Amino acid sequence: MIAEYSPRYLQQLTRLSYLAPDIISAIIDATKPVDQTGRKLLRTGSVPLNRTAQRELLGFN
Repeated sequence: MIAEYSPRYLQQLTRLSYLAPDIISAIIDATKPVDQTGRKLLRTGSVPLNRTAQRELLGFN
């Protein structure tokens, strides 16, 4: 059975592939900011490509 996902959800997931490696590691290692949930991360609007700006936006300073 093939799962079907909405185009919007796929866009949200695709944006996450551009996150800085240290942010991804923090998520995997569970050292991310307490208020940063997966749902909140997916719903974050436009995540900048600049890694410094990503850290500021997502609270990884």
